[in-house]
Amino acid sequence: MLDDPADATDVKTKLTAAAGERPMQHTWRKRALAGFLSLLAPGVGHYLLGRPRTGVALALALVVSGASMIAAAVGSSAALFWTLCAPVVAVDLVLFAHPLTIVEGTSPPTWKVVVAGGLTVLFFQVAREWVRADVVESFGAASASMYPTIEPGSKFFISKLDRRPRAGDTVAYVKPNGNETFAKRVVAVGGDTIEIRQDIVLVNGKPLSRRKLERPCTLGTLCELWAESVGGQTYEIALSPERASANFDQVTVVPPGTVYVLGDDREESFDSRHHGPVPLSNVVGKLSLTWW
Repeated sequence: MLDDPADATDVKTKLTAAAGERPMQHTWRKRALAGFLSLLAPGVGHYLLGRPRTGVALALALVVSGASMIAAAVGSSAALFWTLCAPVVAVDLVLFAHPLTIVEGTSPPTWKVVVAGGLTVLFFQVAREWVRADVVESFGAASASMYPTIEPGSKFFISKLDRRPRAGDTVAYVKPNGNETFAKRVVAVGGDTIEIRQDIVLVNGKPLSRRKLERPCTLGTLCELWAESVGGQTYEIALSPERASANFDQVTVVPPGTVYVLGDDREESFDSRHHGPVPLSNVVGKLSLTWW
């Protein structure tokens, strides 16, 4: 039994040395490096300073808070998304700031820190690519073709969890025979017939229900806002009677496995009137929310 605290300290030092670690005072430069490393590879900075458990706990907190934020991005509430961003930012701040306060501890060999950092970066990169490919991805609106649903310059999320669009959904898709990605409104699905007469859309021979809105259109004096409905969904569109699109009065049968899409700003949209129906294999996902 050890009665002398000095003996206990000596034993701890020997055990630490036997494990390949060496007790030391961490310099300010080393603590700053640890904080920077934790931003690149969450938790690795704490490992460098001899606090692996703290590093793992914070890395897990980042994963949980990030997963919650991603779940909100798949939903429809921008307020919830921004609220859940706060924990992610808080964990990132702790990952950077806490290592600056760790003055004493041990340091594992450099190669272990490098390996831990590489594996951590690889994990987060793979997770990030998986989320973008199969869960949710952010896009930007470069034009007014989906005004007023998506304002020019807006940022919005596309959910990739369900790629089976229904009439009324806003979808992102890769243009047939091209590589550009567009966002448009589905107005007809496979098996439907569609016809357009002076901006009046007829699906299966019936015009889509619409009513004029009193709210002014911000695109110009010739623009009018209307509420249109299809497939049980109601949304807003922009029309300019003086610039009504040319008739597409030839009845088109939407082929199976495709959807017919139109922009909500009917006079300023490149859509199925120009490139034809969109194969479901080209659909990237559905609009979940506009976050900016």
